[in-house]
Amino acid sequence: MHNSDYETLADALLELLAQRGVEFFLANPGTDFVSVIDGFAKRENKGLMHPKPLAVAHETAVMTMAHGYYLATGKPAAVMVHVGIGTANALAPLMAASRANVPVIFMAGRTPVTQSGHPASRSSYIHWGQDVYDQTAPIREWVKWDYELKRPEDLASVIDRAVSVAMAEPKGPVCLTLPREILYDPPAEMDMTPASRLELPTQPPDPDQIAQAAQWLVQAGKPLIITSSVGRNPEAVGELAALAKACGAGVVSFNAEYLNLPRSHPCFQGFRPDPLLPEADLVIALECPAPWYPNTIRPDAGSKLIHIGIDPLYTRVPIRQFPSDLTIQADPARSLKALTSAVQASPDLDRGAVGKRLEALAANNLKLNAAWSAMAEQGAAASPLSPMWISSVIGQMVGSDWVLFNEYDNAMPPFAPDRPGQYFCVPQAGFLGWSHGAALGYKLGRPESKVIVTVGDGSYLFGAPSPCHLFSHTNNLPILTVIYNNSGYNAVRRATQMIHPDGAAAKSGQIPLTDLGDISNLHRLVEAFGGYGEMVDRAKDLTPALDRALDEVVNKSRQAVLNVITAQR
Repeated sequence: MHNSDYETLADALLELLAQRGVEFFLANPGTDFVSVIDGFAKRENKGLMHPKPLAVAHETAVMTMAHGYYLATGKPAAVMVHVGIGTANALAPLMAASRANVPVIFMAGRTPVTQSGHPASRSSYIHWGQDVYDQTAPIREWVKWDYELKRPEDLASVIDRAVSVAMAEPKGPVCLTLPREILYDPPAEMDMTPASRLELPTQPPDPDQIAQAAQWLVQAGKPLIITSSVGRNPEAVGELAALAKACGAGVVSFNAEYLNLPRSHPCFQGFRPDPLLPEADLVIALECPAPWYPNTIRPDAGSKLIHIGIDPLYTRVPIRQFPSDLTIQADPARSLKALTSAVQASPDLDRGAVGKRLEALAANNLKLNAAWSAMAEQGAAASPLSPMWISSVIGQMVGSDWVLFNEYDNAMPPFAPDRPGQYFCVPQAGFLGWSHGAALGYKLGRPESKVIVTVGDGSYLFGAPSPCHLFSHTNNLPILTVIYNNSGYNAVRRATQMIHPDGAAAKSGQIPLTDLGDISNLHRLVEAFGGYGEMVDRAKDLTPALDRALDEVVNKSRQAVLNVITAQR
């Protein structure tokens, strides 16, 4: 196409996004990008379907949906928000995407820069109040690259750079600011090639480092692998399973953001490194920003320490000090595959010793799974309901074909779907309210999937539930949300009691600022958006209620919320 085919630069922007494979344009609209809105109308008249514009009623939901969409498709969504105000509202979920290495093409309109003389000049009282010196400043720490478009002729190269930087490892959000006047103006001469010529760099492991790590693994008597997010790439899960079996290493999924190793795998050793760390003579921190907490536990001083990851030093984290004898900066799946081959080919590998370690690990794995089941059963008769028992029931009922987004300290990990790519937990940044929008974004990317959210009452409220329920209703994206409702901020309660065990709050049992009051009607909110809501406060009612909710989602294509009244955990 020629530039003359476009009336405005906004028209060219949308065509470029379509050519670069962007399917959805998630936006909380503003007066700053009306030319984009007009451009979508022109594309619809021409029968051009992508990118498809989707209005979202809050920036929190915009960003979390973009996050979940990437988890479903491996492709970045384009999002757009309103000037600095919308950028500020998007900050918290942007932090989550940044720490999770999730690429997002984040765009924000710019308050008109001219007071007069241009059709898109300032025309509203707020255009002076919303003007800022540096609109991207509040979010700059959380994006890989940011730029304000100054010349129309730069648009194509800027879009290609944005997509390439976002998708290059370590992946992450990028930000492009677009002034209203430039979006309105006709496009200048630029190269509108149908595909980008910016090849992404790769990160193969260093063969010498792989050889050294393999030698140490062969020599180790009690190797231990600790990971938080290697399951970001489901292919890496199989490679981790193969390496663990090849060398007889225990695997701990610590603060797991993904399903990193199936719980049924004999080498899976739970969710905390504490029981195994003191005795380990070799520790691999695999895609793990904090493999242990130094103020409570450390590896033995004589153990070998290896760090493996896309950015194993976590260079964007201000303070992080974990010793490393060998640091492999490379693609985790390729590193694990190379390590397995090197270990299996080693003439020094004691297969008898590996076999004995695998037997011990398998026995402990069975013991752990049995213990979780027993603990869940103990809570079956509890009143209020036990979070662990609730999670166990959910795990038994939803089956392995569901995708689960978990955002609550509810003991869900032992009972979640046990397949790679089917379990997602709140990212390391700890942004509350992530799961609801992320689940909808996943459903947007994979409409055929069955998606469930398990979330606390506080996190549910943080996640802009009304915009999420509205989006689910208007776009026919039914999901099931289970709220663990203990009427407060339990993490804050526990932290207060832990740090001040003899304090006034702990002694009285009344923890200020942690009680949300009577929120037993949270399930009513979904009903305002055509959904099904039900409250459960008795153990005997949970299974029938789950049956009804699952039927609403699967067979009636209707979003559902179960509001389960729980005990504090």
